[in-house]
Amino acid sequence: MSYTFQDGGLFDSPEGYGTRVTYQVPQGVLPDDVANHYLRVAGSSWQHKVEFTLMLCRGDSLVAVDMANVAANRTYDVYVDHSYAEEGIRTAGCE
Repeated sequence: MSYTFQDGGLFDSPEGYGTRVTYQVPQGVLPDDVANHYLRVAGSSWQHKVEFTLMLCRGDSLVAVDMANVAANRTYDVYVDHSYAEEGIRTAGCE
C-alpha cells in the first residue's frame, strides 16, 4: 500500500511552529521594563527591532513581545515562531 500526500495534508511534516502566551505583570511595571528584560535575556546573538512590539530574530526563529496592554491591563503577550510559520509574522520580522 502506498500513500501520496499533498502539501498541507494531515500527515505532512509541519514547516514550522508557533505558540503564544500571555503574562501578567505587577503594578508599576512599564512596557520598557518588559522590553529591556527580553533584550537582556536574548543577548547580542539576536537581532531586534522595536516598533509597537519588540521583535527578536535569529535564523528562522522569531520572538515577538507585544507590550501594548502593559499599562492598561498589566499583561503582555509573547509569540514564539520557528521557521516563520505565519506569513504575516515573516513580513514583520527583523529583516
